[in-house]
Amino acid sequence: MNTLKRILPAVAGALLSLSAWASDGVAFLTDVKGDVKIDGAARPPLMSELARGQKVVLGTGANASVMFIQSGEEFVLKGPGEFAIDKAGIATAKGAAATLRKTEWKVSSQALVKVAQSSSASIRMRSIAPPKNDTRIGALSYPTEGTIATLQPVLQWNGEAGKNYDVSLALASDPFNAIASGKSNALTHRFSTKHSPDTEYVWTVTAAGTELGRGKFKTFFGQLGETSDGVILHIMERISKLSSKYIQGVLLVVVILGVLNSIGFLILGLKYAILMGFVVGFLNVIPYVGVMIGSLLPVVLALITKDSMAYAVGAFGVCALTQFLENNFITPKIVGSSVSINPLASIVALLAAGSLWGVMGMLLAIPITGMLKVVCDSLPSLKPYGFLLGEETEYPEEQRIKLPFTRKPSASSSKGTQA
Repeated sequence: MNTLKRILPAVAGALLSLSAWASDGVAFLTDVKGDVKIDGAARPPLMSELARGQKVVLGTGANASVMFIQSGEEFVLKGPGEFAIDKAGIATAKGAAATLRKTEWKVSSQALVKVAQSSSASIRMRSIAPPKNDTRIGALSYPTEGTIATLQPVLQWNGEAGKNYDVSLALASDPFNAIASGKSNALTHRFSTKHSPDTEYVWTVTAAGTELGRGKFKTFFGQLGETSDGVILHIMERISKLSSKYIQGVLLVVVILGVLNSIGFLILGLKYAILMGFVVGFLNVIPYVGVMIGSLLPVVLALITKDSMAYAVGAFGVCALTQFLENNFITPKIVGSSVSINPLASIVALLAAGSLWGVMGMLLAIPITGMLKVVCDSLPSLKPYGFLLGEETEYPEEQRIKLPFTRKPSASSSKGTQA
């Protein structure tokens, strides 16, 4: 009994607080069956909150139960019918009147304590103001949030072109101390210095002392700079140079071989000599397989169009001569050692890429394997695989990647090596 005396005031306060917002939601659905619509919306979810004045329409055979929050009374509605939610009851517009369901309540001290605690917590949560967002995007366009893939972005915002704008940049950890600033009247600005990788920045734009917006971004490529942990950026640069040099060199080799083959076929008097010469030169791009196919095509053409076997032998001799010049003089001088892959790795790469992507895969197999070899040669843990792909390539010490988990040689092993 004493417990009830202590709890009843808290329950009364909770009920008073509930009455403050009862005008918004006075009841809720406790049971739904059949065709039930609330303000025209079909299939309302169970425990839907109902406000004063809302219309509830039930189809034939439909049932619904509505419990009022303040009184705890529950009304049963049966279709067909139309009903309206009132402050403490249900008005029947059409059909059978709503009936009040009588429920025997058993007072539980633990339940009352839980109700009082929940009501008090609900009041406190409603009184808390939503947090303020420190990052005000406003008129800013890019970048306003998230991670960007460049260390020198072009900041963009919306406004009046030709107007003077002040742009400032600061670290997100210390947003009030600008580390860079500038002026622009073109609605864009790019700072002359590159930002640090893997760092979060805040940038603001002001016009005539009025802040237009504040954006936040984070730079990507945390390990792509000259840091103590590695120089992965150098790998990408080597791969880029390798691919461009390879493509330029191969195209030049194709042109030279096409010219040489065309001259030889013209001397032999073969039909379509120029076309066949450049086809053989283009097929030379595909190592090993392309060379064999390219050598057979002019031989077959000579056998079909000429009466003498000597023309076929001559066509084969032209292909063999140009292939000898290409292997020993042309390709080493033009392409050089940009892709140092051994024949076995080349054949395996060609077969694998050809089975997966066909002719296009065979064209790209060698440069992709060369890129993979550059990565393997740069990583100490993958260096043996790079050696299997081709001859070992030594890079300067300052361009080698130093991984933090790489095991350093012990003093005993180094002494044994010196011995």
